[in-house]
Amino acid sequence: MPRSVLRATCNRVILAVPERWPAIAGHLQICALWNSATIEFWGRWKTDPLADGTEVKVLESYLRIERLASLFSGPQLLVLSRLLSIACCLTSGVVLWGQAKPPIKPSNDLQVGATIDFASPDYGSNTLRGFGFYSTYDFRRHLGVEAEFHQLNDLHEKIGISERTYEVGPRYYFHFGPLQPYAKLMVGRGVFNFPPDPLHPEKGPAANLAYNMWAGGFGADYRLRPSINIRAEYEFQQWTGFPPNGLTPRVFSAGVAFHFH
Repeated sequence: MPRSVLRATCNRVILAVPERWPAIAGHLQICALWNSATIEFWGRWKTDPLADGTEVKVLESYLRIERLASLFSGPQLLVLSRLLSIACCLTSGVVLWGQAKPPIKPSNDLQVGATIDFASPDYGSNTLRGFGFYSTYDFRRHLGVEAEFHQLNDLHEKIGISERTYEVGPRYYFHFGPLQPYAKLMVGRGVFNFPPDPLHPEKGPAANLAYNMWAGGFGADYRLRPSINIRAEYEFQQWTGFPPNGLTPRVFSAGVAFHFH
């Protein structure tokens, strides 16, 4: 139904002041209230455009209430029923408009960041220090994927080992306001620089070998600003094939990321 036709129909059927009202005591106050409701009714439609077909539903809603109210007699009851009817029409318009235009939520969420890292290398007694990069892409509710890189070095000149990892895997996360705790399971490749020969330290690392590895971790991202996240994370790694019984580094990371939104 075109809006112009509907408006004419509503003005005539719904919003017009009933002819019998002048005979009711206090009709001037009731008429003023009725006119205010009319202005509110059309003003709300003007500022909040309704979806296609909603106008007809609003009119049908009124007519159903009017038919029910017609079962009662008495001018006072008629006034009350019509005031109730227009209130229901106003409410229906707002509810239907809200149903027709639900808020749009992004289905994808991306962040890219950098970390400072500290690790127990499971080789020697020194703590490794370094840096890393990470990126997460959340494509479903609670489910996403993460890729990361770590470069960890021993600053001791005589030992001089280092560990470098490339990892990717799924992550599961929750939302608690700006806080997003998560857990992840990663697979990848680790490169280990063995210490130099004590008799010939000038020759550098004795070997630079790569191993398959997997890792599990947990941590939390915190939405500091719409475009800035900070994070803290603990990760335990398992390097398979590392002689003699594998390697199990532990890595703690703290970082900041740019959040695309």
